[in-house]
Amino acid sequence: MTDDDVMSPSSGRKRAGVHRAAVTRMLRATGLAHAPEEAPLVELVKSLAVEMDEAPSASTSSRYRAALADVRRVLDRAARPASPPAAGPLPQPDAAGEKSAPVSSLQAFKDARGIGAG
Repeated sequence: MTDDDVMSPSSGRKRAGVHRAAVTRMLRATGLAHAPEEAPLVELVKSLAVEMDEAPSASTSSRYRAALADVRRVLDRAARPASPPAAGPLPQPDAAGEKSAPVSSLQAFKDARGIGAG
């Protein structure tokens, strides 16, 4: 740990960029940075992290915490096993007489494309 990693006793402020760096680490570690369907949330969190680093305020802090809670909900939802499909009509054969393939889960999609892989 360096002196830059802790609060400065004289200024009471953390080193510049800590929120942005923390958000970047979290997005990379979870693979959320590579999930196109979550791009708006990712950009919001990154923007709020920059605001927290440059000019923190109570309002920015509140919005930042709310955005991080949304990220946690997205990650929790993605970690849950997919629920079985609701009972409904069976897949109809296509013109060639073959049944269409079932829709895959988000995790299968990510696994197939190497998204979120360490």
